[in-house]
Amino acid sequence: MNIEHKVRKRWFRIYVIVMTTAIAVLLVLLVVWKPAADGQAAAEAEEAQAATSAAADAVEIEDSPGTIPQEGVLYIKEVRQQGSSFENYFTAVPDYGTELKIHLKNNGASGIAIFNVYRGSHAYGFVEVKAEQELTRTFRMSDGSGVSGDWKVYATTRDGHRIDISAEAGQH
Repeated sequence: MNIEHKVRKRWFRIYVIVMTTAIAVLLVLLVVWKPAADGQAAAEAEEAQAATSAAADAVEIEDSPGTIPQEGVLYIKEVRQQGSSFENYFTAVPDYGTELKIHLKNNGASGIAIFNVYRGSHAYGFVEVKAEQELTRTFRMSDGSGVSGDWKVYATTRDGHRIDISAEAGQH
């Protein structure tokens, strides 16, 4: 009977351990997992998707010549930057015009600067600007309305050399 008692005691301990673990896992799941109330998660997902697609509504006009027109609104006014990179943020307002121009000049005697433009989380891609060269990138909304959104201009190099650039951005 002594052996039978030890076996029962052992099985009882295993039962207690398994049940305690199962209860702990269920409690953790109940605390961590919260179902969306009234479709809140679906609405948040829809907002995120709308923000992503809205970022793609601005289109870049290829081969746009020229500098920033002085009429309209200047977001970056003739800034010269020396160092490892340049970064500037601004918000475009539709009432200020239907075209956004961003001009970058590489003042360096050697080396290539690369610059990217972002609207929200959408990146329009890096473009190279060789030494002593300049480039203007122009953006319009695909539906013809005024340019809007949060924009970022970023310039750096691929090889880590110091850059010397001038930047300007305006909407008209």
